[in-house]
Amino acid sequence: CLDRSDRNFSMGSKDLCGAAYLEELLRMGVSSLKIEGRMKTAYYLANVVKGYRYLIDCYYEKGTITDAELLKGQQMIDQAANRDTFPGFFPGHTDISGQMYNVTTAIPQNYVASVVSYDNGVATVEDRNYFQVGDQLAVMNPQGEDAEFILDGMTDTEGNTVTVANKPMQQLLIRVPVPVDRYSFIKSRQVIK
Repeated sequence: CLDRSDRNFSMGSKDLCGAAYLEELLRMGVSSLKIEGRMKTAYYLANVVKGYRYLIDCYYEKGTITDAELLKGQQMIDQAANRDTFPGFFPGHTDISGQMYNVTTAIPQNYVASVVSYDNGVATVEDRNYFQVGDQLAVMNPQGEDAEFILDGMTDTEGNTVTVANKPMQQLLIRVPVPVDRYSFIKSRQVIK
């Protein structure tokens, strides 16, 4: 049996992102967009939908999307990315730059927790990624700006003080600056590596 490990080959497409072409699509009368959702997380979908919704609303308010608005919408979409994106066939024929060959391009995520419940300023969250006391976090708001805050402390469900959240699926209690619904997302403003 020959060892063929040096001959392994993998290929995959980068994720499609058409935000830069959205204004043109809307002017042509496109009335719906298909967002890749199969095998994606709810966090991915929430960010992508929020970014495109923001850009669509900008267009219908003024009849255009400014460069600053496009950048802001693209940043919202990019928060969901777990691999590189490219515009596909929007600018014309594609080339090799839209493919990934023998590389893993995982992008660090900023999603750190999901809200399980909320009571009087305290959210019970389920740990999904590393975060710690003193981190700058944000509650993702589907309809507006995220509510940012500095995590000033947390406890486990038995009341024990916790300084580092590093046990996926562990439930923790944290103070949040706004009322939150179950399944709301908490994200970090630092890049998670």
